[in-house]
Amino acid sequence: MIRQIISLFQAPPQLPKPEMYSLRVESQIKSRYARTVVSSRLANPANKSQEVFFSVILPETAFISGFLM
Repeated sequence: MIRQIISLFQAPPQLPKPEMYSLRVESQIKSRYARTVVSSRLANPANKSQEVFFSVILPETAFISGFLM
């Protein structure tokens, strides 16, 4: 019985991490404005959904428009 109780408190096994298999960055600069498109593709090898995070550092005067997922 003690063995059954201990098994209830064990942490779940680690899931394999999502893998990025493509990253593409395209920039066009015209008249003081830059248009940058960042595309990435990921694969989730686990049989359970997982979250991934995407972060970008922008200059203070920059902004994001047309964000798609």
